Amino acid sequence: MLLREINGRIPIQEQGKMYVAIDFPKPTGGTWIDLRRTPELGWCWEMEGRVRSTKETAETIVSRLVDRVERAAQSTR
Repeated sequence: MLLREINGRIPIQEQGKMYVAIDFPKPTGGTWIDLRRTPELGWCWEMEGRVRSTKETAETIVSRLVDRVERAAQSTR
């Protein structure tokens, strides 16, 4: 699986509103996340050369998302 990162805003559909995409966001980077199975962890994920539990992988992904949102908010101030 490829975790893609983009800059910019992505419109989110809301009930009763219509959106038209004028320009699609372009990916700025990405990280491969591969499913693995180990005797110690069972089903787990390999990310950036390191095997992580599902919980640790999810926490890493959410942390990256929060960091990007915070950086974007700071740059608009």
